[in-house]
Amino acid sequence: MNAYESSRAVGQVKEVTSLANPLVKDIKALALKKFREQQNAFMAE
Repeated sequence: MNAYESSRAVGQVKEVTSLANPLVKDIKALALKKFREQQNAFMAE
């Protein structure tokens, strides 16, 4: 389980206080098709 999966609770807001946060890194990695397919996830604004 990665940081993204652990924060998927519906309606949950998670405060990010650092760019070194693993969740930020995982979300940024979603820009890569390979990572999106691996994680079976995407990010929408």
